[in-house]
Amino acid sequence: TDLIPDNASAPGTLQYIERRAFTDASGRLSLEVQPSPVDHPYEVYISRGPEYELERISNVVVHANDIISITASLERVVDTTGYIAGDFHLHTIGSIDSSATYATQVAGLAVEGIEYVASTDHNFIADLYPTIVDAGLTNFINSMVGLEMTTLEGGHFNGYPMTYQPQEVLHGSFQ
Repeated sequence: TDLIPDNASAPGTLQYIERRAFTDASGRLSLEVQPSPVDHPYEVYISRGPEYELERISNVVVHANDIISITASLERVVDTTGYIAGDFHLHTIGSIDSSATYATQVAGLAVEGIEYVASTDHNFIADLYPTIVDAGLTNFINSMVGLEMTTLEGGHFNGYPMTYQPQEVLHGSFQ
């Protein structure tokens, strides 16, 4: 969805997000999309999080078998020198309420400028650092192992740093 309520009598409201994708560590991306309808070209948004400007490219027409090249250079607009952007409540496929793979979650966080994360899946300890290394993103993001302990009686409690113990059935989580 594009988060705009659809109205059948207003064609401009009948929009959706075709695809969300991330560049690799070099800033390059290859992406396949459906051909654009004749009367409704694509709008492409390029973002690097709130520290950078947002690039919007309108009227991108894609025909079947076309290869389109789009280049953008985003200017930093918020100086965060001396600060670190962090996310200390992060779910991945280890949680019952998330389908995000480690690779998708790490890429999304890195591209939005989140520099330090704590994995806090429900009752499951995960280590995102190997994924960060595999993606070549160690210059952009780092992580620590955490846990969201979920109880039926007392609610949710985030804890970190934790020790990842892959040999155990519960991955280091408490009984």
